Amino acid sequence: MSLVDLSNIDLLDAVLAHNFSDNFREKLLNTYVEAYTMVLGDALNKELTKDDSAAIDVLLNDPDLTPEKLDQFYIDRIPHFQAKITLLALEFKKRFLLDVYKNKVQEYQSSKNKQGYEAWKQIYVEAQLDNWNEVNRYLKLVDSMEK
Repeated sequence: MSLVDLSNIDLLDAVLAHNFSDNFREKLLNTYVEAYTMVLGDALNKELTKDDSAAIDVLLNDPDLTPEKLDQFYIDRIPHFQAKITLLALEFKKRFLLDVYKNKVQEYQSSKNKQGYEAWKQIYVEAQLDNWNEVNRYLKLVDSMEK
């Protein structure tokens, strides 16, 4: 498998969010979106020239601005825009999931649930290697243990 395979995995499924409260899931998604927005903004700004930066300021103040116009602005100025955005999104999703999985490993390391610890440790390792089928397999195992 590869990083591209991560695009087929739902973020909430990848963190077993169905075990969380609605409030926690909402906070998790908000955190994810806010962090990704910052990463995306930084990445796009690095691709723009000073002239582009001035033009984007004008565009953002346009009352008739649409998402399509904004996309077209970036498409016109950044070579391979869609591919770069896709790669950025996948890399960010992977980093986010790795952080979640690392925290789960640390949480289970100090618990008496050694089977859970070993499963989360394997999830973390497989995610680092972009083995997302294995990640899913271990997530199902963990999910069945927690029920």
